[in-house]
Amino acid sequence: MQGPPIAEYDHPPGADSGRADSMSLLNHLMRNTLDEDYAYVAEQRGAASEPPRRKGYVGLVVATVVFGLMLAVAAIQTDRSRPALEEERAGLIERIHEQSDDFDQLRAQSAELTLDVRALQADVDELTERGARVSGRAEQLGVVTGTFPAVGPGMVVTVDDAAESAGHQGQVLDSDLRTLVNGLWVAGAEAISINGQRITSRTAIGSANRAITVNFRSLQPPYVVRAIGDPNTLEARFFETAAGQTWLDLEANFGLQFDTETVDSLTVPARNAGQLRYADDTPQVTQ
Repeated sequence: MQGPPIAEYDHPPGADSGRADSMSLLNHLMRNTLDEDYAYVAEQRGAASEPPRRKGYVGLVVATVVFGLMLAVAAIQTDRSRPALEEERAGLIERIHEQSDDFDQLRAQSAELTLDVRALQADVDELTERGARVSGRAEQLGVVTGTFPAVGPGMVVTVDDAAESAGHQGQVLDSDLRTLVNGLWVAGAEAISINGQRITSRTAIGSANRAITVNFRSLQPPYVVRAIGDPNTLEARFFETAAGQTWLDLEANFGLQFDTETVDSLTVPARNAGQLRYADDTPQVTQ
């Protein structure tokens, strides 16, 4: 009995050629599969990277051309506008010169005006000083003429009728008050009033209906005479005058009340006697 054809089983018909084909395909795959893939990928990468480089180069060229054109256009425009710029520059220079001349003229005028202002200020200062002197002088004359009130130390004289009057001999007469006022002027009084009535060169001391009038105002006794003057000498000098001696006799012989007092401050009011037109500081004597 023959055994199975092992050789034929193990090696069927065409088995050697098929094995050989299989081995050759395997060997081919082992040798070439990875290399071809890498080659293909490399080829595709090369093909993909080539266009961007070309595009970047083209963009750079275009940008350079555009920039060059811009420079050329700017140069052409600058060259064309150069005459206008030169004309504008010349106009500006001319305006600067004109304004500079105007500025010099204004500066000269300012210097002249400054000198004028200084001269006027000097005149104002002089006028102010003169005004102050005139005002002071007017005040002094106003005190003398009675148009300004007077304040200062002085003497107060109070006179009244006798306590037991016997006719006119025991009464204060208008002539007695005139004598008193004149004596105070001679003694150095600067301002005098009787019962608030300022005594001036235009004052009249008289009588009407048995009343003594001063500045046409009727007065009632007692008669208070205020006189501003040197408190150290006014009273003493008054008693040295004839008027002072007369009043001492009236007090002693007819009982007229006669009191004197030196004070540190008193006020003699002003008299509203109309507008002052002329004044003199010569001592006044009341008639």
